[in-house]
Amino acid sequence: MIRLAKLPRFYRLLRVVRLLRLLKVSRSLNYFFTLLNIDVGVGKLVNVLVAVTFIVHMVSCGWYWIDETNDFEPTGWVARQGLLQVDLKFRYISAVYWTFQTLTTVGYGDIPAVTLYEKVYATLWMIGGFGLYSYTIGTL
Repeated sequence: MIRLAKLPRFYRLLRVVRLLRLLKVSRSLNYFFTLLNIDVGVGKLVNVLVAVTFIVHMVSCGWYWIDETNDFEPTGWVARQGLLQVDLKFRYISAVYWTFQTLTTVGYGDIPAVTLYEKVYATLWMIGGFGLYSYTIGTL
């Protein structure tokens, strides 16, 4: 269960949502592409790739945060994968891997959601990922 002492950390995570303003950079990129006479399709592709990369990063950090908030319990994905003693970079790559496999609906199942919080987060990401996937295909 998420402890009350960890709520300030959650508040800091919510402040990161302000970074979504970075997605407004796409307007600046469109202007930049116009100045350089780059095709509009290429510009849209770059904008979508930047947005997807940012969203995948945020979801991956959230996936890791769920387990960190629960003090890496033995039932959490970090402990189940044997990642407690490895470098944080490898944990991040594992979280990105889970995020991409869930987004692309491949779902190998090698990093499954087992705890209640993991299942809720995974379900929300599946719903959000479906919307992101639809938006990406629709934009391209």
